[in-house]
Amino acid sequence: MLKDKNFLIYLFGTAISIFGDAISMIALPWYVLKLTGEPSMLGIILTLEALPRAAFMLFGGAVADKISPRKLLLFTRFFSIFLIGSLGFLILFSLLQIWMIYILAVIVGTVGAFHIPAATAIVPTLVKSENLRPANAAVTGLAQLSMIIGPALAGILIAFTSSDGVSGIGYAFLIDACTFIIGAFTLFFVKTRITIEQKEHDSLLKSLKKGLAYAYHTTVLRILLIYIALVNLLVMGVLLVGLPVFAESDLGLGVKGYGWLMGALGAGSLIGTIMTGILPPPPEKNRGIFLFMGSSLAGLALALAPNINSSYGSIAIIGFAGLMSGYTNIFFITWIQQFVDVKMIGRIMSIITFASVAFIPLSTFFSGFAIEIFGVKAAMATGGILFSLSALSCMVVPELRKLETPKKKESITPISNENQDAVS
Repeated sequence: MLKDKNFLIYLFGTAISIFGDAISMIALPWYVLKLTGEPSMLGIILTLEALPRAAFMLFGGAVADKISPRKLLLFTRFFSIFLIGSLGFLILFSLLQIWMIYILAVIVGTVGAFHIPAATAIVPTLVKSENLRPANAAVTGLAQLSMIIGPALAGILIAFTSSDGVSGIGYAFLIDACTFIIGAFTLFFVKTRITIEQKEHDSLLKSLKKGLAYAYHTTVLRILLIYIALVNLLVMGVLLVGLPVFAESDLGLGVKGYGWLMGALGAGSLIGTIMTGILPPPPEKNRGIFLFMGSSLAGLALALAPNINSSYGSIAIIGFAGLMSGYTNIFFITWIQQFVDVKMIGRIMSIITFASVAFIPLSTFFSGFAIEIFGVKAAMATGGILFSLSALSCMVVPELRKLETPKKKESITPISNENQDAVS
């Protein structure tokens, strides 16, 4: 798989793009906190970004199946160049106002609704089914490496490029825009594998209905969707809003501390991802039990991290939570990609992603106020414990206790970019 030049080109471009995203993940929350000083305002902006992402996510998957994930990724990356670049210049010239951030958040969320399904659906079109786990591990591993380097560099960049810690954020967004240029350029050289006989000609709405029916009537997928939605409702808000607040108010480390927390999360996820490649997989008959136990430990780590009297200890425990999440997520993603019919992959991955993001607007909105009222420690502890209990409850379902590798045949024909454009 690592000798596949086509896949390596995609891997390189994706890693560079994710590196830029990791920088922006630090820059935007920090800019909002510096501009307003209110965690609830950050929660509102993150909500405005998450709402359109959730609203259009299902259509994004249907579009990916209809026109090909590669074409959709090209469009979203080129649009992101303009969007993120504009944000950087507005900050550098002191033109950015809070109402502009509201609008930009909505646009960023809308683009993400089409970008995310395409990015999750393209890997099964690049490699054979038996190579999916190492391919997913490679993509995720480089993403997590970017999450280590990106936040740390963002913190240093913002801290040392301006005395007020604000104008330097503009440079961070411009770097992100440049990474999208590289990511878009590499896609011109990527060739995908599709099953021509399976291409559908349904309308977008009918295609979406087929995907929803497939997910609903498949018991394992339906229960996994409920679990994913519940975890994101309980946890993502307290992480997105809570970590920058925790770094500033409790650790007293400022933006560099926030960068170290996010870097530790990425480092742990990277180690967990590498473990999937060097360790034997869990026994198939008990694989689900093993994976949900790992997710439960990740939840307990998140609950503990802000409640110990050591900044280094908190960073280390956040890293452990990332490790357990990184390890288990590779197996979950690979199993879903192997389980689902290839012609449905874009829609099903968009539905899975929708379950991940649909409740984030509520989570970030209420988390901002919960942190102001109850404190960041109580909010993170509650979210982590509920995450742990949700994972343990999934083991009640027999099918989820096993998660056996599906046995199915592939009928995929490699085609060039020129032929792809003609048939996809």
